[in-house]
Amino acid sequence: MASDFETITGIGIQCAQAGKNQEALDWFSKGIALNPKSAHAHLYLANAYSALGNYPAALKSYNKAIDLDPHFVEAYNNLGLLLIQQQDYRNALIYFAQAIRVDAHFSEAYLNQGFALFALAEYDAALQSYEKAVHLQPNNALAYNNLGNTYKALEKPLEALQCYEKALQINPGLADPWYNRGILLGDMGQEQEGALSCDKALAINPNLARAKWARTFLQIPQIEGFGANLKIAREQFTASLHALDAWFAAPESHATAPLGVGVGPDVVGSFQPFYLAYQAENNRELMSTYGQLCRRLMANWEQSQGYQAREFAVRGRIRLGIVTHYLCDHPVWNAFLRGLAHHLKRSEFELIFFYLGQVHDQETQLARSLATSFIEGKTAVADWAETILAQQVEVLIYPDVGMDQMTTKLASLRLAPLQLVMWGHPETTGLPTMDYFISAQCFENAASPNNYSEQLLALSNLGCCYERLSVNPTEVNLAHFGINTKLPILLCPGSIFKYAAQFDWVLVEIARRLGPCQLVFFVANSKANLTARFEARLTQAFAKEQLKLSDFVVFVPWLERPDFFSLMQQADVFLDTLGFSGFNTAMQAIECDLPIVTLAGEFMRGRLAAGILQRINLPELITHSAEEYIALAVRLAQDSVYRTNIVAQIQANRDILFDDVLPIRELEAFLSAHCRS
Repeated sequence: MASDFETITGIGIQCAQAGKNQEALDWFSKGIALNPKSAHAHLYLANAYSALGNYPAALKSYNKAIDLDPHFVEAYNNLGLLLIQQQDYRNALIYFAQAIRVDAHFSEAYLNQGFALFALAEYDAALQSYEKAVHLQPNNALAYNNLGNTYKALEKPLEALQCYEKALQINPGLADPWYNRGILLGDMGQEQEGALSCDKALAINPNLARAKWARTFLQIPQIEGFGANLKIAREQFTASLHALDAWFAAPESHATAPLGVGVGPDVVGSFQPFYLAYQAENNRELMSTYGQLCRRLMANWEQSQGYQAREFAVRGRIRLGIVTHYLCDHPVWNAFLRGLAHHLKRSEFELIFFYLGQVHDQETQLARSLATSFIEGKTAVADWAETILAQQVEVLIYPDVGMDQMTTKLASLRLAPLQLVMWGHPETTGLPTMDYFISAQCFENAASPNNYSEQLLALSNLGCCYERLSVNPTEVNLAHFGINTKLPILLCPGSIFKYAAQFDWVLVEIARRLGPCQLVFFVANSKANLTARFEARLTQAFAKEQLKLSDFVVFVPWLERPDFFSLMQQADVFLDTLGFSGFNTAMQAIECDLPIVTLAGEFMRGRLAAGILQRINLPELITHSAEEYIALAVRLAQDSVYRTNIVAQIQANRDILFDDVLPIRELEAFLSAHCRS
């Protein structure tokens, strides 16, 4: 009898290894009939059920194996994996922890525990699990790959890079570490090296769609090199984007292993043309090609899932949903959502927040208190799509498409009859699923509709209800940062990637005309490599005019808001970024009585500070050429009487910028007319 059981079980194992899961299931069932108390037989049966997608039966069999052998570590581990397949990460952790209690040296349980914790965005805990896994199994390339992903999520790029390279040292034939290394190098501003790493991944797995996708968008540099030719770079990206579109459209490109409908959620949002917006060019055509590709891939998946936005009968208040990663102290919340949440008429609208992020602070609690419903905690696109559809919202607003992976995946779906995007990332989305782009009259002109794939909805004034920040500036000693307070201080507060190489000469010329001065730039620790590249480029630009960068430029760390306000209060001039203007920082400068110099750009993203200055009746601070920009910056820095006069006008006029509910009333009227006409 025992030999029959072993023979039958052995045949079942062979079938399972050959991928013949139904046959394996039949053999394991016969084996259990002979020996119903074999925990291993129930484990094998559960594995077969799991492979066939029969999760309830698999769960029952795993639990039976555990009942027969409470110390069966593989059963606990596999039950956890079953729950991961169902994206039930929290309960999966219970079984991985039990496996570890049974056998503290079972490395696979630590590896899977780390995976579940990472999926829940509990990165510090995931790091501990993965570190334990590599300690127990130092030649496990997958463990090092996942450890690298965790370091990357914790914004420790150098540690992440070491892990990916360790994984490749162990097994250079794995595609994923090459791909992840490529993404990381791209984030670090080493786009060419990143693209080569993605090529390595594709050489191993030609159908690795994520690598093909990333390879395309790595054509867009974060920081341009000195003397770089933007025209050539855009031509190369355009060709790559069309090639990507054709690759997904042609089944023969990957006929040996069809991509399947699941490829949409896998690639869309995984890498985005975020930095394209920082080129002062009309991107509508490129973004439309990109947006249509995103929609096509997600539509295939959407149809396979049976998702469909429903038309709603007129009933009670309009259900308005807002999908965002930033219900916290963040520029998107501060600029648009805080005021909207405070002033939206609850007699006419229900406000449902779908919070995709993990940060929780005072602003998150405020958002929760102001919402009719506050929904969070989902991790998979399918869960979010089903949740949003179940809420039966009539209108969905996406404040920040292009900044977060999940937001882009969801925005590529049709989850509500009416869908709109705000200017958290002030660029057209290109998505056919976005019906309107909500902007502001102060930022747009008669030619503006040509810049958007969406219909343009330009609300009055600044298009938002911006609430004044409550900040108590600290007493910051600027000498601590190497800033010479005896010289004119000109703040350059934009993120490093906002400074286009084509305008470096403007900064050089301001310094040359002023003589000794302090141009103050801000750097984030996580972007040290980008800062080094930017500094090297500026060094060359200054040297071209026989100037030494360190005589004029100071780099300071990114400051907490009270310190930043103190610095602004001690500065003389705020130099707005050219081509891609600032909004939140410009509003903060106005709060701190700091004169702004801006150059009105061709596109909305280049006119944000100009719109603010127009609103407070200070058009003399809005320039229309680089020469005007230079001259105004020099005058404000040198002429204290003129500067004092400008400060007085800022103080007299700035209140009009804050708590402006008119744009909200107009948005309400627009939505009411659309949903209740």
